Parts: sequence; C-alpha cells; structure tokens
Amino acid sequence: MAKRKNNTSKANTTGANLGFEAQLWATANTLRGSMDAAEYKHVVLGLVFLKYISDAFEAQHARLEAERDQGADPEDPDEYRAENIFWVPPEARWPELKKNARQPTIGQIVDDAMAAVGRDNPTLEIPNPRRALIETPDERHVAVVAHGERLPFADATFDCAVASEVIEHLPEPERVLDEMWRVVRPGGRVLISTPYRERIRYVLCIHCNQPTPIHAHLNSFDEHRLASYLRQGRFGYTTFGNKALLLARTHVLLGRVPHWLWRLVDRLANRILPKPAHIVAWWDRA
Repeated sequence: MAKRKNNTSKANTTGANLGFEAQLWATANTLRGSMDAAEYKHVVLGLVFLKYISDAFEAQHARLEAERDQGADPEDPDEYRAENIFWVPPEARWPELKKNARQPTIGQIVDDAMAAVGRDNPTLEIPNPRRALIETPDERHVAVVAHGERLPFADATFDCAVASEVIEHLPEPERVLDEMWRVVRPGGRVLISTPYRERIRYVLCIHCNQPTPIHAHLNSFDEHRLASYLRQGRFGYTTFGNKALLLARTHVLLGRVPHWLWRLVDRLANRILPKPAHIVAWWDRA
C-alpha cells in the first residue's frame, strides 16, 4: 500500500485567511523596495483611490455604452457628475495604468493620472481648509492643518476652542481636549459636540476581515464621562435632538422651519421620550 503523503504546508483558505496574504505581502514589499513604509503608504493610497473611482467610472461607462443608441454619450463628463461619479480622463483610467505597469516611468504615470483626475474634478483640487475659507469668507479667518494633539499655537491664544463631532472618532480624546485647553486663555472656553450615549456598532470589514466601528465612531459619551475630563475647568452641558425623531427622519422637514420652532419640537419630543441624540459640553477656564 502506498504511503499517504503528509502535507504539512496546506494553505489555510478560510474566510479569515485567504491563503495568499504571504504572496500579497511579498509583492507589496517588492514594490516598496527601499522606500520607508511611512512614505510607501502615500503611493498605495493613491493607487487605491484611483482604483476605487475607476471601478465606479467603468460601471457607469458600460451603462452609458449600452444606452448609446438612446443618445447617451460615454465620454461626456456631465453624464458622470450627474450621478456623483468622478470623471476619469482617458490617461488616468485603470486599464491605461495596467498597460503601463511595467514601464520604468510608472511612478510619474500615476502622478500624472492623479493630477489629471484633480484637473477634471475641481472639487478635488480644493483642500478642505481652503474650501472652508471660500464658504465662510472673513478677513479674520485663517485655515491651518495640524494634528489635534499638537496644535501649532502658543499657550492661551484663543477665547474659545471648538471640536464639533470630532472626539467620538479619537482613540484618546483626553489628549486633544488637553491640547485645546492649553491654547485657550483665562476666561475662555473649550466647547465640543458629540453623539449622546451612542451604541457603538461594528461591522465586518470586507477588506481586512476585522470588526470595524460604523462611521469610525470609537467612543460613546454622556455628561458623566465628559465631566471627568478637564476637571480644572467649570463644566456645563446641554443635550438636543431626539433619536426617535431622527429615526422618523423628521429632520428633513424641521431643517426648513425657524430655529425656535425646531427647538420647541425638540424639547417636546425629549419630554415625551427622553432620548437625546447629541450633547454639547463646555469647560470654562477661570
């Protein structure tokens, strides 16, 4: 009888481990070469972005091609913008990039592709800080991009520091709050808003096969947890919104009514069913 071959190198092909991670890692490492991993992420993220918008573009392009006899034009950028799909110029399309993948100039080709996408989609060319200045013009406004835990301002610079719907995304919110406190002068205020007593829910990420919080919300807050921060300040808070009204999507209507009427409906709803949706908290500096 022939001896059974002992296979000790069988690949694990379960949903959690597809069996080709090692090959993917080796390929990525080969592509990276001697480039530092911290720099390599910028190259990879650019390619991921191009692939993402190209997939949506190609799907719409195929639909328009099928409807060409009805007057559709697959090469009309407005056909894509009307569907909130980025227009991808010919030189930036994924098949074109694949065709040139082995060229020694592929790095420049990818850079040119990113530039072409930005050129033909003006909203991508306006960074968020500059867009904020355009939308709220004021000679006193200055746009700064900085890390929340290392604000580039001297101590006691501002009368007020505001973080609106931010701290729920932070793994260590106390570090950012401490930094906001540092840059507020005596008599000033640190002010935040965040979802109130939110139930953090997770879904399985289709890319990394790991539990991932919905909306990237890592923390849930109420007045007790918030009061534990910045104990040197005078704490205050108010809640607003109503989870039942949000589920009923009444905000679509209430967003069109005067503020006083919205507040009246909001207070009545929370008196009947006390389920606030958001909390605004502040710490006053003596």
